[in-house]
Amino acid sequence: MKEDADPNKWYPNPSVGLNVWGPLVPANDCKPCMAFMVGMQFVTGAAFCFFPGRRPPPGRSKWHNRGISFAGWMAGSYLIFFSLAESLRFILPHDPWVEEAKVARSRTPNSGVLATWFGPPGYKAMPTKEWLRRTEAYIDMVASKRNDVNQAMVLHRYSKTQQIRAHNRKVSTDIYKAILRGEFQSKNAHEDSFQVIVDEGINVDDLEFDMFDHWEPIDKSPVSLVLIPHSARYNEQKSQRMETNVFYSSEPIVIKKVL
Repeated sequence: MKEDADPNKWYPNPSVGLNVWGPLVPANDCKPCMAFMVGMQFVTGAAFCFFPGRRPPPGRSKWHNRGISFAGWMAGSYLIFFSLAESLRFILPHDPWVEEAKVARSRTPNSGVLATWFGPPGYKAMPTKEWLRRTEAYIDMVASKRNDVNQAMVLHRYSKTQQIRAHNRKVSTDIYKAILRGEFQSKNAHEDSFQVIVDEGINVDDLEFDMFDHWEPIDKSPVSLVLIPHSARYNEQKSQRMETNVFYSSEPIVIKKVL
């Protein structure tokens, strides 16, 4: 409530797109009232756009009808545009007019039915320029805080990435140094690996099958495996296997154990 406001007087409520209604504009903190006025203005604008001059009465000239139709389009477009502009205020996270009206209403509770629509008596809202200044300041403040948060997140991710890179670099360096010092094998490495000691009197080629026997114990097993082809193409596949020493087939293979 302003200092120069009369406590017994009803002042008109400001608005962005409902100024055409004059003193009938409801209080800004009454959301249902504002939504009703926005909807009524939109419907009125649509009626001006689509209905005037469609059926001219007898005796009216063509240019007179076109002038009325053009004026209706202009008036309807004006009402629709500003009704949409007013509806954008509903999505504002902070509206100075709404907050001011809430504070004024909390000071004078139970002011009657008219106060529900027009607000409490003696309430004089801030001018439109002041509302624009505060709204822009709030939007700038929110944008600045959001940028600060984004920058902090980027710096945190960069710092975390640098820590991971430093850790990986240290681990890789330690592994490389351990390999050079011969410390990369475990204590039981001689039990888990197959070692071949080459003597001058032993041919390496003679050790090849013994080494494979270590990794393929099935060669020393008493169990015999017979590959039985699934189709009648066995002879063709057998001859092809003997030529290329490779057996391949698109058909499934059945493994049979012969004891």
